[in-house]
Amino acid sequence: FSPLEESGETSSLIRIGEQQVQHEELDNAYKRKSFVVQKLWDRGDIKVNLRAVLCEFIGTAMMMFVVTMSGIVMKDDRLAGIIALGLGILALIHGLSPISGAHFNPAVTLAALITRHIGIMNGFVYMIAQALGSILGCSLSLLLEGVDELRAGGALKLMDENPWRGLLLEVLLTFFLITVVYGCGFKSLHFPGDPRLKPFTSAFSAVPVAGCIIAMSLIGKRTGCGMNPVRVLGPELLTNNWNKSSWVYYIGPIVGASLAAFNYEFIMTTKRNNYWQLIDEEKVEIQPQEMKEGLF
Repeated sequence: FSPLEESGETSSLIRIGEQQVQHEELDNAYKRKSFVVQKLWDRGDIKVNLRAVLCEFIGTAMMMFVVTMSGIVMKDDRLAGIIALGLGILALIHGLSPISGAHFNPAVTLAALITRHIGIMNGFVYMIAQALGSILGCSLSLLLEGVDELRAGGALKLMDENPWRGLLLEVLLTFFLITVVYGCGFKSLHFPGDPRLKPFTSAFSAVPVAGCIIAMSLIGKRTGCGMNPVRVLGPELLTNNWNKSSWVYYIGPIVGASLAAFNYEFIMTTKRNNYWQLIDEEKVEIQPQEMKEGLF
């Protein structure tokens, strides 16, 4: 007879011992999965998500098809073209953001790289896929409408003799867009992980981003509102319509996205971990058994 057994304290001690063993097993598992031991291609900053890359390629092609066709078909009605563009992007973001994040823009991917929302290798492959997708989307418009129509309605033209004012406008427009993307798009990554909430989080991020693009397109008449390097790459490459002010549409979005990323990283948010870490110790509490099952 033992008074400890009668009071139930023995079983409590056994449970505590089991939890300690589980924690030791978890520590050993983390050591095996550490950056020193694990394979290079299993690292979160090196691993490439081919499914997401293909999604970026197809999504960018569809976006550029909508962008160029709306500019060609509705070249005499700028407002209708902008509305068609906004609705198309709204649908694409809502449909594809659960797969790749629906960047469709190297400026968005650059900002995600700066703030560690995407792995290094995955980000660079995203940009390549976006450039190729831009060429494909513009090629479809070229086949349907011809090179002259694509040059007239699909390409962007700087309407200011001073390219520096155009550069400043592109920086401001892109800064505004990326700030909105951070405020609603990347923030949705931190919503509760219930699968039933995914349609609502993607819709929540799609509407403000599409609204921002419509608003920026309305006020960005001076440059045509690029905000996206591949928006210019495809039409210029296929129509061989390079001009001396093309650099505005490449440098402006890069600078604007970088400024928005640093603003988000150092002003808008507190210190946090990389997105690919298994556990965010500051926000998520997972039971030992659940942690053990989720490692492999």
